[in-house]
Amino acid sequence: MRLRDGRHPREPLPAAPGATAGLADTRWTAEEIAGTAALAAAVPTAAFGADGTLTGSGGCNRFTTRYTVTGTEIRVDEAIGSTMMACASDVMAQESTFLASLAAARSFSVTGDRLTLTNEAGTAVITFAAQSQSLAGSWEVTGYHNGASAIVSPVVGWSPTVTFTDGTLGGKAGCNRILGSYSVDGAGIDVGPVATTQMACTMPGVLEQEVAFTAALESATTFVVEGDVLTLRRADGALAVTASRG
Repeated sequence: MRLRDGRHPREPLPAAPGATAGLADTRWTAEEIAGTAALAAAVPTAAFGADGTLTGSGGCNRFTTRYTVTGTEIRVDEAIGSTMMACASDVMAQESTFLASLAAARSFSVTGDRLTLTNEAGTAVITFAAQSQSLAGSWEVTGYHNGASAIVSPVVGWSPTVTFTDGTLGGKAGCNRILGSYSVDGAGIDVGPVATTQMACTMPGVLEQEVAFTAALESATTFVVEGDVLTLRRADGALAVTASRG
């Protein structure tokens, strides 16, 4: 990852004890940025780590930086690293405003499930809503671990889906339907053996996809919901499955 001016972000420094109190281990989705409602199709997100890391999405690109908190004061490092994808002009404009607003934040307040960042003049620059970590509902898979060393995209037209309903996992692996169980403990997840129907699928690559995808599901040990994106990871931290809310 590079900074927007082409530099590599500096190595992160450890946060001082208590330097992140009040925001540590919280996740948020932006509702309003500099007085304008966030784009529904490209909602920026922010995750405040207990170690002083601040990560998320600007709506197009992933970003990472550092932050510190003293009482209700906040400072976000202006050296914000991000990926360099290109998106629609309105999304890019929103992202630029969002990142600049993060860097301009000088104080914060949390009221219920809302976080407000204000600048030096006391003007609200970003209003966030708490990010729900509920898995409930249907998800369309955008990537899965192929069992070798990479996350791959589904076969076009045969994307797997996953539904989570009160401990029961369902959906499709592409051609065949899947059924299994799951349990959640905080950010941890345990996916039981995933069974599939036994339909014959003639489309090249679909059966191989189903085998790899179900194995990837079963390998997941942690999850995070960020905006409308679900990320499942294995015990070694590697990506297992990525999906978007259906």
